[in-house]
Amino acid sequence: MPGFTTHYIFGFKAYQGLLPSPLKTAIKQHRRAYSLGQQGPDPFFFHLPSYIRKAGNPANYMHNEDLGLMLKTMLGFLYQNPKLADFPLLLAFTAGFLGHYELDSAVHPYVYAMSDPEATHAMKTLSLHFALENELDSILCRRFMGHRLNNFKMHKVVRITMKESLPIAELLKFSANKVYPDMKASSLLFQNAFSTEQFWAWVLEDKSGLKKKLIRRIEKLILGYPVYSGIIGSENLYPSMDDPFNLNHRTWVNPWEHTIESSASMIELIKAALSRYREELALINKLYFMDVERERFLRQLFRLIENKSLHSGLSPAP
Repeated sequence: MPGFTTHYIFGFKAYQGLLPSPLKTAIKQHRRAYSLGQQGPDPFFFHLPSYIRKAGNPANYMHNEDLGLMLKTMLGFLYQNPKLADFPLLLAFTAGFLGHYELDSAVHPYVYAMSDPEATHAMKTLSLHFALENELDSILCRRFMGHRLNNFKMHKVVRITMKESLPIAELLKFSANKVYPDMKASSLLFQNAFSTEQFWAWVLEDKSGLKKKLIRRIEKLILGYPVYSGIIGSENLYPSMDDPFNLNHRTWVNPWEHTIESSASMIELIKAALSRYREELALINKLYFMDVERERFLRQLFRLIENKSLHSGLSPAP
């Protein structure tokens, strides 16, 4: 997954590019729900009880396959229920969730390709993965927010109220169980995941950088590699590799499909995902706030979303 901050900035840049519209107003009114949506299923990676669920961690379901179908289910529900009292809130969250889908599916193949593509050591792979994402967080935070990553208050931008949490969780429960019946998700499960991510986002803030240094040392002693210290919200003092964003345009291979080669840089991948996402947001605005040709806009939107894996970026063969 691109890091927390990268997802937040991706959503922020998409919002900035929107023309004045009802969708932009809904996002402005519910900006924290929109920002939480930009984290997609990642809150479950912070939710420790999900790792011991008999049905499995919901994040794994959604990252592996069919998140495009789940998003279409969410959007379809809103299409059929435009008069819901919480419609603007749910639309802002769903628009954010779509942003996570587009960014992950675009960038993840590159991140995995650069994170020990031969998978010679699981801990090394995970270490490189987190370090690369932290570098991206650091650079984008400085460029677009004007300050160091250490000073970004992650937990505040996704802190929704319990009143907001319930309808969002209900929408996710309905959509997830329809697409992934084996997940057996409850609305409480989603609410707990939201709360847990907010808690860990606060815990992992590291203004001085001491947390990262200390945990990094401990991990190297115990695990052999600094792994989870890479997700701590502070400047990355330990570059993962030369040219981490492939600005020299080396050829890399999608680890899930070795016939797919690319020389795209990380920045180019993000720009392409942002362009696609903005096109989808424009269609969402037409779909929900115009009275003509709504069926056509819905078909166009669903075709554009596809049904990509967040890991490989690939859609299943027809």
